[in-house]
Amino acid sequence: MDDVYTGKTYPFQTPGTPEGSGGSADVGLEWKTPEGVRLELIANDLLGRMHWRDVPGTTASANTGVTGTDANGYIIYAPTLSGRNARRDFTQSLPARWGLGAEVPWRDYYALASLSHLQNTYYPLLALGWKFAEGWRVQADYDLRFKTFGLRLAGSRAFLALRASRLDPGLASAYGVSAGVSWAF
Repeated sequence: MDDVYTGKTYPFQTPGTPEGSGGSADVGLEWKTPEGVRLELIANDLLGRMHWRDVPGTTASANTGVTGTDANGYIIYAPTLSGRNARRDFTQSLPARWGLGAEVPWRDYYALASLSHLQNTYYPLLALGWKFAEGWRVQADYDLRFKTFGLRLAGSRAFLALRASRLDPGLASAYGVSAGVSWAF
């Protein structure tokens, strides 16, 4: 049995074909006032589960309590490591992600604040944006958790977003790019 990722060979691993299936549910609520203020509540990966079958793995245990003494009476530690390669089936739970957001418009501009939560960690974000054409907006934001700056261009069917750890790209130590297209079918 060869590991396709590392190229290592496991001689006592039984052959097999790993496979998985699963699902989750996303729910969102949006409320818009007559003045254009938008409030949003989202919940992603509710009841999320992945069922894995025939997945290769290694189980290992170490015992550091094995000792002896040499001819001079000194303690000699002889830790042992034992384990096996095997295939197993298991179910993985996906953590739910929650989010709140508020957008307040002013003429062609808007201010946005959001707070997301995933596994005991909060992700606050503040943004200012400009709606410069029908269905198009440009937004600058700051992620308070990771202290990163973002710039996003979004239309009704596509978006492009850039993110960096510093405002000056030449001084940034981390960069991110994301893009998407919405296609109705």
